Amino acid sequence: MEDFFKYIIASVVLLVADGIWIFSNLDMYSASVQAVQKNKMIVNYYYAFVAYIFVIFTTLYIAIPFTVIHLKKSDDIASRLYKSVVYGGAVGLVVYAVYNFTCLALYKDYSFTVAAVDTVWGTLLNSAVVFMYTLL
Repeated sequence: MEDFFKYIIASVVLLVADGIWIFSNLDMYSASVQAVQKNKMIVNYYYAFVAYIFVIFTTLYIAIPFTVIHLKKSDDIASRLYKSVVYGGAVGLVVYAVYNFTCLALYKDYSFTVAAVDTVWGTLLNSAVVFMYTLL
């Protein structure tokens, strides 16, 4: 399969999975925003779109290539999963941890639980998307 189509599939999977995650955990995120800004959460969709451009860019141009350079043609599914977690997951860990721990540093009432859960989610999300990409 051509890389372009693999990138499209990876982007769609990332967006759908993250959308499901966010909407499934909307109460947690809303409560965190409420605690920090003392107002209900109002999403600015323009900036959300820009943020997702960067999330997709990071996955496609950093996490996937970082993982693929460590793959061998002889790698079985278990090796691909391991390398996807180690390399692709590392990128997700860094991106989500930088965001969440910056929020913890700046906002007195930002929840450590939200930061930890969101960082784990970003690590798992990138691992899963990169793993799926390696199987295409």
